[in-house]
Amino acid sequence: MMILYCFRPYLHKILSRSLGVAALATIGILSGVAPELSSNSYTLVFSTAVYAQQAVTDAELIGYAQAVLAMEPLRQSAYNEIKKIIGYVPEVECHRPDSINTLPSEAQKIAQNYCTQSLALVANYLSPVRFNQITRLAEKNEDLRRRIQTKLIELQQ
Repeated sequence: MMILYCFRPYLHKILSRSLGVAALATIGILSGVAPELSSNSYTLVFSTAVYAQQAVTDAELIGYAQAVLAMEPLRQSAYNEIKKIIGYVPEVECHRPDSINTLPSEAQKIAQNYCTQSLALVANYLSPVRFNQITRLAEKNEDLRRRIQTKLIELQQ
């Protein structure tokens, strides 16, 4: 009996910590917040989506493909205009202002205009957050990439 009594505070401490971790995990899952390590530093970043657990519905797939097709002429135009200005087109990502800020001022205006127009177009089909989630899912999921490609071909015919 004496041995069990000595371990009781230790056992209580472990149980309380486990319950705390379980509660935080449950809150995170229910709210869709997932912690991840930042690739730029050793800090913890909280993103607002758990990508691996989100299936893409047929309606979302159609909206995604329609948004991509609607944005393509804008993308090509911006690409060609920036290429005329600086001779090449670096990787420009609308959600990364630093990728735009490194461009010359005239090219920055073109890139910002493209980003603004693309955001407005995407909002006609899907929420921009969901569009970005599907894009990230497709980067990791070959089956989803095939489904998107098939839908793009169908919509173009």
